[in-house]
Amino acid sequence: MLSRLVLNSWAQAIIRPWPPKVLGLQVTTFSEAYQEGRLQKLLKMNGPEDLPESYDYDLIIIGGGSGGLAAAKEAAQYGKKVMVLDFVTPTPLGTRWGLGGTCVNVGCIPKKLMHQAALLGQALQDSRNYGWKVEETGM
Repeated sequence: MLSRLVLNSWAQAIIRPWPPKVLGLQVTTFSEAYQEGRLQKLLKMNGPEDLPESYDYDLIIIGGGSGGLAAAKEAAQYGKKVMVLDFVTPTPLGTRWGLGGTCVNVGCIPKKLMHQAALLGQALQDSRNYGWKVEETGM
């Protein structure tokens, strides 16, 4: 029942707010997309394996970012069978990443790591001015 509530509230939030003529979007229901085979095509985009004909999940989560993974973990701890749907368009070079979302893979966290590395390098250079003896080694 929980998955139906989540899925229904998500579907209503996605389908109803936008007038299709304004944004040029084709708005359909999940049942129409299923009948036309569009959902099956989306599921097959990430691999050539044939998918099972039926699905039995308590909760389907759209988005494998921090929030989606936290919700999936919480539901799994209560013994629920969970599916996480996450799609990443490959870059022009074909780079893809797994779960975790933009922040974990290419956004906030990698940026902070590089920023911290730059700060550390500058701190090592500045330490000589305070009497520290720091050896430079080549990489």
